[in-house]
Amino acid sequence: MTKRMAFVLICALVFLGAYALAQEPAPSPEQKKLGFWIGTWKIEAKAKETPLWPAGEYKATMDAEWFELLYIQ
Repeated sequence: MTKRMAFVLICALVFLGAYALAQEPAPSPEQKKLGFWIGTWKIEAKAKETPLWPAGEYKATMDAEWFELLYIQ
């Protein structure tokens, strides 16, 4: 029984140690500059008539936010 408890304790310590080391990396200065685009943007445009698109005024709203990057190995 003590061998089993020791094994469980060692496994728990290994997993906790790995969890403590697996921290999210800090964003680079280039990534921080992209923070300018985060937020709600209102877009207004005038389009000329084309064979694929009618002429007119168009309005839109865009929400930009950070998302979590998934690392696939």
